[in-house]
Amino acid sequence: MFKKGGGLIKMSIVRSFTIDWRITSKCNNRCAYCYASKKIRSVNIKGIDRIIDGISKTDCKAVCITGGEPLMHDNVYYIIKRLYNLGIPIYLSTNGTNYLENVDKIEPYISRLSLSLDGYDSDSNIINGRRIDSFNTVKKILDYYKVNNPNFDIKIGTVLTRKNMSYAHFEKMYEFLIQYPIKNWRIYELVPEQSGLELFKNYGYKKKDFLEFKKNLSEILYKKENRLFSCIHFSSRNERNGAYCMIRADGKVFVPLDKGDSVDEYLLGNALTDSLQSIIELWWFQRENIFNK
Repeated sequence: MFKKGGGLIKMSIVRSFTIDWRITSKCNNRCAYCYASKKIRSVNIKGIDRIIDGISKTDCKAVCITGGEPLMHDNVYYIIKRLYNLGIPIYLSTNGTNYLENVDKIEPYISRLSLSLDGYDSDSNIINGRRIDSFNTVKKILDYYKVNNPNFDIKIGTVLTRKNMSYAHFEKMYEFLIQYPIKNWRIYELVPEQSGLELFKNYGYKKKDFLEFKKNLSEILYKKENRLFSCIHFSSRNERNGAYCMIRADGKVFVPLDKGDSVDEYLLGNALTDSLQSIIELWWFQRENIFNK
């Protein structure tokens, strides 16, 4: 419920949505395009429970646990289990750190596993700033699920930058990925969140370059015989503008808003002190009537 024109309006959210919860800002990668808020202190157990209680009162279809690197958070398994016990589907977005060592604490509870990958081998995967062992960490997880069929969907997320904007690069990634039981490969247009204009000096490109690359690569991959993914999706800046309701590690709730030169965190409220359902109702109204106008 919120005020508009002097009166109170009760919003009814009729579309499904996912809450993205960046439970930590800690990460062992140093990706040049990183979207996460830096050096944000995570809430304590009492704060975690307050946020989870707020989430349970919303109409969300799922919670995406992300970071930073979420599996570096001391209480991540507590968070996952509590959400699961409340009947809330969990999407885990990770670079794979600590995953296989704790697979029994994760597998029974998640509905989707999203893994970050920017290349097709160790050398190509560091092109955007990932650590040298990042590729092998993800590959070991994929090898594990090649033998042990997962009871959830696996998604691969790749950020398209000027450094890896090559048809040969993505063809080799395709050939690598089709070996595995992957449901979805999502290729993201680079957004200048956090790093802003400075990032675009080395990694950015124009909208027309993204659209041309998307068109040509789609045609290249469509012609291949082994079209095993149910979906290869190019995720543009436009479709992501104002589209994500995100909870930071400190409990603040924001929406990433694309200003052209940069993507800013538009603050909506605080999940520790405000009704999360009311925050989401406000977000949904603004998304429909303000953000995308």
